[in-house]
Amino acid sequence: MTRTTATEKLRKSSIRAHDLRTVAQVVQECPAFSEAGLRKLILRAPLNGLEPAIVRLGRRVLIDYGRFNRWLEEHRGRC
Repeated sequence: MTRTTATEKLRKSSIRAHDLRTVAQVVQECPAFSEAGLRKLILRAPLNGLEPAIVRLGRRVLIDYGRFNRWLEEHRGRC
C-alpha cells in the first residue's frame, strides 16, 4: 500500500482555466502577499511544494488559485 502525499494529489488534479490568476491578480485578491513576496515563493516553488500550483506559459507565470489556497492550508502554522 502506498501513501499519496498532498503534493502528489495536487499535481494529479486537472487545471481549470477559470482558476488561473496572474501574480498581480493574486496579490489584489489576497493583500496579505506582496508581489515581491509571491514571486519569491514562485521562484522557490520546487523547494517549498508550490510547484503544482504554478503554470508557466512561455514567460508568463500563472497561479492555479485553488491549488494555491490548498497549499496555504497545508502550510498553515509552519515557519
